[in-house]
Amino acid sequence: MSTNSRALSTQRDQQLIDGLKKNLASYPSLTVGSEKLPPADIVAKLQKRVDLAKATAAALAAYKTALKTELDARDQSAGFVLALKRMVAAMFFDSASTLADFGLTPERRAVRTAAQKADAAKLAKATREARHTAGKKQKKAIKGEMPSTTPTKPTA
Repeated sequence: MSTNSRALSTQRDQQLIDGLKKNLASYPSLTVGSEKLPPADIVAKLQKRVDLAKATAAALAAYKTALKTELDARDQSAGFVLALKRMVAAMFFDSASTLADFGLTPERRAVRTAAQKADAAKLAKATREARHTAGKKQKKAIKGEMPSTTPTKPTA
């Protein structure tokens, strides 16, 4: 059972107000807890709860609308911002302090050692052999064969 408890609470408060106005308005005062209040004051307290709940609902709806507007604008301008960052990074690639003014960091390039390069070459060669891939010259040397034209008997 999923219900919006705030909306349900507001609805129940409104029903209390309606019931008080209909059935208890003629009483001079009512004792609620330890307080003795006229029905009008009780209605005023309940009405304040209802009004605040409605104001909260309106503020929440306005927030959701504003949030959606912001997120849509961010989505629409994301490409522009990315291009701007790339342009700034290209203009000031050699000045880390200037890039920091824009909130950017210089691009770090990986420096590989000779041993890492040799290992990468060995791995690439092993991968080509495992996948049976060939370069242009090897592919050129490979010729296909015509399949035999002996008819096959249909199976029953």
